[in-house]
Amino acid sequence: MRGPDFARRLLLDRHNAMPRNFPDSSLPPKIFIKLTTDSNWYKQQNYTGIKFTMNDTPQRKALGAFIRARREALIAEHAMGRRRTSGLRREEAAQRCGLSTTLYTWIEQGRDTSLTTRTLTLLSEGLNLTPVERAYLFELGRRRDPATIAPLPALSPLPPALLASLNVIQAPTYVLDARFTARAWNPAARDLFAPWYQSQEANLLRFVFLVPTARIFIQDWASNARRLVAEFRGETVRAPEDPHRARLLDELHQSSSDFRQFWKAQDVQSRSGGNRCFLHPVKGLLHYTQVNFLYASPEPYRLTILLPHSSQAISEETVISDKIVDTNMAREVIAASRS
Repeated sequence: MRGPDFARRLLLDRHNAMPRNFPDSSLPPKIFIKLTTDSNWYKQQNYTGIKFTMNDTPQRKALGAFIRARREALIAEHAMGRRRTSGLRREEAAQRCGLSTTLYTWIEQGRDTSLTTRTLTLLSEGLNLTPVERAYLFELGRRRDPATIAPLPALSPLPPALLASLNVIQAPTYVLDARFTARAWNPAARDLFAPWYQSQEANLLRFVFLVPTARIFIQDWASNARRLVAEFRGETVRAPEDPHRARLLDELHQSSSDFRQFWKAQDVQSRSGGNRCFLHPVKGLLHYTQVNFLYASPEPYRLTILLPHSSQAISEETVISDKIVDTNMAREVIAASRS
């Protein structure tokens, strides 16, 4: 067995082979080797980038013990033959939780790992924790459970004049708020946007990125999704402290890799109209020209109208308040929608 003398000779050889311009002609900093005469004749005691479990807090040890107990209490599915461990193996539990086996093992061992809210959520769901057990897990992980976050403040009611406009326009029309949530639809819009309306997901961003049917319904999905994210970024500067918007962004970042990619691009664009193409589940391929009207109020809303593709495209965005700024244009849009 190679012992301390061999280690000393090895270090001396490496030291002599170092360039003379090495700082102080000494060994690399922060590496200390303890030489002993037993079988563990070398031991790294201080090396930048390595954290040892001996420095873990009792809180992490308690969390690891709790996770292990919950794992051992579960019965493995399709288990055959005798098993050395009670309950699930670590790799089986990691697979159920959607985590790597290494990360799951480190959590059980109480190592100093990054326990995010999403990681704790995956653990609680994969190990079938009860509500009380889930709350205990998040308490040990010192994270706030998103399932118990205080409810958001109620949204402001829509202006009556804006709601009345939906009954006047026969073309597909809906009202979108600053968070890109559809607040009202007319019958034609509910019919055209049947996949969106029937998904019961009123927020346009959630529908586009989290509902699979959106990728079929919206033609050229990638380009339109990227444009939508750029438009949404342009809206965020108006109310950066909006709790609804903050929670929406957090959810999309956690749930959609496509959204993270488009958001990271830092593209900014105003919400404009243009050509839109949809694959309707009953009517097939449909082409429209989208026109947006901005309703000026303490909380901005957009009246979005879809005109048949044969209609004249209008690219300008008209700003309206209690009194319509451009009455002639509004009359033309309403007339075109009725024809």
